[in-house]
Amino acid sequence: MPSMPRVKAIIFDLDNTLVESQIDYGAMKSDVLEELISSGADAGLLDPSKTIVENIRRAKADLERRNPGMDISRMDERINALLTARELERVEAARAHEGAFIVLDAVKGRGLATAVLTRGSRRYALEVLCMTGLDGRVGPCVCRDDYPLEEAKPNPLAMRRAADRIGLRAEDCLYVGDHPMDLECAKSSGARFVGVTTGSTDRERWLQSGCETVIASIADLPAVLAALDGGDI
Repeated sequence: MPSMPRVKAIIFDLDNTLVESQIDYGAMKSDVLEELISSGADAGLLDPSKTIVENIRRAKADLERRNPGMDISRMDERINALLTARELERVEAARAHEGAFIVLDAVKGRGLATAVLTRGSRRYALEVLCMTGLDGRVGPCVCRDDYPLEEAKPNPLAMRRAADRIGLRAEDCLYVGDHPMDLECAKSSGARFVGVTTGSTDRERWLQSGCETVIASIADLPAVLAALDGGDI
């Protein structure tokens, strides 16, 4: 079996990975479902138990099937506005996860580049990084509204763009995230992945999702980096 490329960068998810956020994801999902229905999507195809991403996919497929050539850019603008409003609602309550600064110093000490890949809006991401003191400690951000909505993660384009921002390929990067969507994005782009349990995904669900490396929080990332140096993962 050919050896895996050496990891040259760590790319971080933002909410519940690098920072503790207080976003009301339930209200966010309700807002989006209401917008999809008001835009003409079949309510029977939408499922509150599924992710926002999956519901948007279903709605767009339904709308495009019934209305070929439909311009959905206005709907995307409204969805982005709704999502950003919910993100900013409690932004002042966000905190850097314990160990975040130590981990970023450890990553830098190993000569690794860093970046952030998030489904948060650019306005929210920059504000929360500034508020938590992480601004300037991590590399560039790729955010939800930098590109068309369907090109945000879990689309592998998002990971490739984050890697490109630091002059690398996705295969050169290790992505750290808290949701199976992050794992999907990493796998489909060729990046390696580490799952943290500081979000809604516990160890059991990670293992069921096919995640091979699970840590309690980013505070445990230095041990993962040591294992990488030893060729153990």
